[in-house]
Amino acid sequence: MHYAPASILSALLLSGTFSSCLPSQPKARQIVEIPGVRIENVASRSNGDLLLSTMGGGKLYSVNPYENPPKPEVIAQIEGVNSLFGITEIGDDVFALAAGNDTGQQFQNNSMKLSLLKFNYGQLSVDTVFEESKCGPVNGIVALPYHKHIILGADSVRGEILRIDTTTGKITVAIQDKEFTPSVDGTYGLGVNGIKIYKNHLYFTNTDRQTFGRMKIDKLGNKVGDVEIIYRVEKGFPSIPDDFTIHQNGNVYVGFWQDKLIKITPDGKATVLSEGILAGPTSVTPGRDGKSVFVVTAGQNNDNVSGGQVVQIIHCVRHGQGVHNLSYANHDLPDPELTPLGEEQAKALTTRFPELANNVELIISSPLQRTIQTALLAFRLKLEAGMKVLAWSEVQEASDLICDTGSQLPDIQARFRGLPVDFSLIEPDWYLKQGKWAPTAACLLARAQRARQWLSERPEAEIVVISHGCFLHFLTDDWVNAINPQATDWANGEDQEYDEGVNNML
Repeated sequence: MHYAPASILSALLLSGTFSSCLPSQPKARQIVEIPGVRIENVASRSNGDLLLSTMGGGKLYSVNPYENPPKPEVIAQIEGVNSLFGITEIGDDVFALAAGNDTGQQFQNNSMKLSLLKFNYGQLSVDTVFEESKCGPVNGIVALPYHKHIILGADSVRGEILRIDTTTGKITVAIQDKEFTPSVDGTYGLGVNGIKIYKNHLYFTNTDRQTFGRMKIDKLGNKVGDVEIIYRVEKGFPSIPDDFTIHQNGNVYVGFWQDKLIKITPDGKATVLSEGILAGPTSVTPGRDGKSVFVVTAGQNNDNVSGGQVVQIIHCVRHGQGVHNLSYANHDLPDPELTPLGEEQAKALTTRFPELANNVELIISSPLQRTIQTALLAFRLKLEAGMKVLAWSEVQEASDLICDTGSQLPDIQARFRGLPVDFSLIEPDWYLKQGKWAPTAACLLARAQRARQWLSERPEAEIVVISHGCFLHFLTDDWVNAINPQATDWANGEDQEYDEGVNNML
């Protein structure tokens, strides 16, 4: 997106995943800060590195967000332009990068340049497709899924979608529609901005019209349906949508100038995930785990962005397969153990999700046998290094079925005697399923709220909570596919991450 800068601070890259937690202001972990640089767009490579296009210098940065500490470096300087815009992958580790000149007040006509970035065994080559085109410049770009050498580009000033063949450099107008144009009374003179393709639809944001919508397209990017406006900013509110990413479940995460990250569901429900800490968010990209997002900002409009921010990440894990999962008849078994498959699922957890093995500082488990077993098997190296599993009544399973009811404290202590499990938080009546432990909606919602409150006050940067499929829906307030024969959409041994303090999961 293009704006007249109010002030140039530091570009800020944040990572986080989002769950239903307390409506308090979220903490944020600053991944990297690049002084004096405005990050405009971001793309993820298959190795997890992030490519950052920037405004004002024509420089492309790369950073490994999982490195400690991350070290951003300039990997390319695009000559003849001062600003880099959209970036999208068009092949295996091959990216198209749109560029042009920006005066600080507007895009400069006849300055569009398109480059191809090719990574090969650690070496980067940059090829020019065309330069000084009379079209564009384009803002967001996206590759056609069935013809990845062809990209669509958002001409924000003219309010139209261009089709660009990256092999020949041929440019044509693909789509024109009123909903792509700037509004007559718009503040910035910019229409269509970020664009993505998902399930045969072109999704887009419009800056001046403050809208997010979609249009059905064919395999060549031609319009085959009318525009559907999914979300429109309420009149009078200053939030301006920029670029975004679409999660595999259809939820969209949009950076809103000046300081918001907003989740928009397929039916148009919008939830503010972060407000006040993002210094001019410009683009969003998914993390390599598919359950987190990275937000890049221009480093503007926030005098408090000066580093030292930390995100508290909570990993929620459903236990491995238990004996009760094998049949309905087994639901009458008291506090069942893991099956052999469940044990293997638990042992494989940190292999499937290596960030758990490296970063977790606190391991919390429901006091039921299968969850404690999962914790002991999954985090063997952490436990051998001196960490303990903290058993906690608040995250026990929701129902009062025999298989979901725990044992008295002396019994579970005897069962795990000599193993690194701390039972100091277990309350004497936790297994009775009465009072605050009752399996009613009101009690379960209250218990989930207490759990989120307690977790939010912990000092650890990363926490893993091993619980149960049904209760995890209450804890995360994620009810997608919750109503089914298994009474949960969580698979055995599944991990999902959450940034405590913000509303609604990824």
